[in-house]
Amino acid sequence: MISIFTITAGFSTLMLASALMLITRMRFSSFVSMFRLLSLFLSLFALATGYMEGEAHLIAVGILVLIVKVILIPEFLTRIAHRTNINQRLQSYVRPTALFFAGLALIGLSFLAALRYIPGTENQLGLGTSLALVMLGILLLLSRTDMFGQAVGFLVMENGIFLLGLAMTGGMPFLVEIGILFDLCVFITLIILLVLRAQAEHSSIGTEYLRELVD
Repeated sequence: MISIFTITAGFSTLMLASALMLITRMRFSSFVSMFRLLSLFLSLFALATGYMEGEAHLIAVGILVLIVKVILIPEFLTRIAHRTNINQRLQSYVRPTALFFAGLALIGLSFLAALRYIPGTENQLGLGTSLALVMLGILLLLSRTDMFGQAVGFLVMENGIFLLGLAMTGGMPFLVEIGILFDLCVFITLIILLVLRAQAEHSSIGTEYLRELVD
């Protein structure tokens, strides 16, 4: 019989691999596809954990994550990209190769921190993976110069926080998860509005124009 540890280890590996590939993607289509894949693994992990532990609210949350992060958000981002006719190649301060090795270093540091401060192999695995996702999201925020890249960086960070609650405490209360997913929808709506305005005024989605847009 498959154990919770085996499920955690398998999906942790898949999530880290997809997140590592995500931070190196420079074409918009593959960038969004990798985020969709990462969120799919997170959703399946929530569903598998809920099924194994008999927690109906985790199954419901997994389905909501599937709908919001795997279907709706990538679809919204793709449609707005087509509407604004953005360049398929996204911009970054750092080359993809350097991002790959920086990502590997962050994953290693995350697991070292988990091994040092958290007892128990299963908890260490969940904490290490969640910390790694948060750090990779921060790396995206710091390295990307376009609004799409920074928006996805924030979403990757949120995936890490969601995984932390799922792996360490068995998931947050259902209403809290609903509230977080609603906030994500509001965040994506704001990003879409900013992208539309930036494209209309500057024909660019670079973050250097954010201060002008706010003014």
